Amino acid sequence: MLIIQEERKEKVVFTNITITRGDAATLSLPIYEYDANGNKQAHSIASGESYAIQVREAPITGSGTAPAIKINGSVTSTVGQTAVTWNISSSDTELSVGRYYWDAQCTVGGKNYTFYQGWFYIFQEATVTT
Repeated sequence: MLIIQEERKEKVVFTNITITRGDAATLSLPIYEYDANGNKQAHSIASGESYAIQVREAPITGSGTAPAIKINGSVTSTVGQTAVTWNISSSDTELSVGRYYWDAQCTVGGKNYTFYQGWFYIFQEATVTT
């Protein structure tokens, strides 16, 4: 089971993801940019940009030690495309059932920009296959 709920607020897409423990998923995350008037348009990935997506037990706060990364998955970004692809393996989601925090960032010219964030829920599984 994979459920994605989105709510757009200004330049960040608040997205809650629900997945069953032990399941795999592939998500395509569109990227947008905004002009000086606040108008949204698709962003084409350029050479030199890098993308990272992480799931943690809690968001990073203050200057303390960051909570452990629970899922990195695999992020694919292709020059000229307007979305990144996030592949999550079934072993990535073999976490304790519960609520985690996730976000997606782009790094351009040494600056980080968050373009998605939200809660990442792991639900219990009932069927186990071998």
